[in-house]
Amino acid sequence: MVFVPAGYCSDAIDFEEHVYGTLATADFSSLLISKSAALLSWVRVVSREMSPTSEPKTIKKLATAVYPSFAMLAGMQLDVFTPLKNGPMSAEQIADAIGVKPSKLKPLLYALVAAELLTVEGNRFSNTDEANLFLVRDNPSYVGDHVHLNPFLNLWIWRATLKTAESIRTGIPQEKFDESEKSEEELESLFRGTRPIAVRAGRELVARYNFSSYRTLLDVGGGSGGLAVAIIEACPYIQATVVDLPSVTPITRRLIAEAGAADRIQIMPADVVRGPLTGAFDVAVLRAFIQVLWPNDARDALKNVSAVINPGGAIYILGHILDNSRISPLEEVGHNLASVNAYERVPADYTEQEQKDWLTEAGFEQIERTTLPNGDGVMTAKKPM
Repeated sequence: MVFVPAGYCSDAIDFEEHVYGTLATADFSSLLISKSAALLSWVRVVSREMSPTSEPKTIKKLATAVYPSFAMLAGMQLDVFTPLKNGPMSAEQIADAIGVKPSKLKPLLYALVAAELLTVEGNRFSNTDEANLFLVRDNPSYVGDHVHLNPFLNLWIWRATLKTAESIRTGIPQEKFDESEKSEEELESLFRGTRPIAVRAGRELVARYNFSSYRTLLDVGGGSGGLAVAIIEACPYIQATVVDLPSVTPITRRLIAEAGAADRIQIMPADVVRGPLTGAFDVAVLRAFIQVLWPNDARDALKNVSAVINPGGAIYILGHILDNSRISPLEEVGHNLASVNAYERVPADYTEQEQKDWLTEAGFEQIERTTLPNGDGVMTAKKPM
């Protein structure tokens, strides 16, 4: 049965009257063929007009979806939202508060209005309720230290993603990320930029999980030391050790001293992949560590970590985790795409099942996956007694 939209009914009725009105004529067969062909042509036209793909709606949406994101990134980098926490301001007042020229700032402000992060009335701009809650820096709910919202990281990730076609075409990552090739100054800048993410991850980890039975903690690939600092502040009974490459640990030592935690956090210069490690620990946390390793190196690192965890101890792997389908969560799919430009290995992000398999090989059990509020995926496991 064919559904006939309004406006097309008269043709169908005329066709029916002609058919039944000429049943007895010799010309019926030829008429039927002619009218059938006409109706078939009409159905095809209607089908095309009703087709959901008659307009490139998804393509057009994707082509412009990037601009609100870029506006948000610029707004966070310039800290446009914090001066507005106390109420409406003109573009000139906002520009004065953040130290920029009003003529350059105005297009961004209107873009942020279009992005529904600001409102405008007359010539005065205000935060939306959402921006006031989550984009004002001194708010406890500020999201700039979330994994997928940190402006320092997003600048690099989005810039790298723009080079995806060239990375695929040449087979060479166009924004290669390799800590071993960075100077000490570059590494320190990196760790200072990402330290707020590590601190938040540490706080959220101990808020989600019970660390009361742990006395010794190993922060693997701890870099900035931010995660270890956050954990010992929340759990004063824990003594922490940060292990990282010898080229990194002088920076780690400085940043931990700045945080006033040098008396409770030890530094271990070591290669976790090649091992072996020394000491014995109740719990190990690996944040953004195995995600940057080749699969065989990730396996070796987990085995070396397992060797220094006490029986009954635990391991927490924090960072990017893809669903086994590799098409979700969306933010991880996006990060995986960006990583094509950063790492030689493909895929760049590992799935839940891959990480479960490696943990099992390393001797862990009771493996579970969750997500922290900051966006970090978490794989947890226990070492048998």
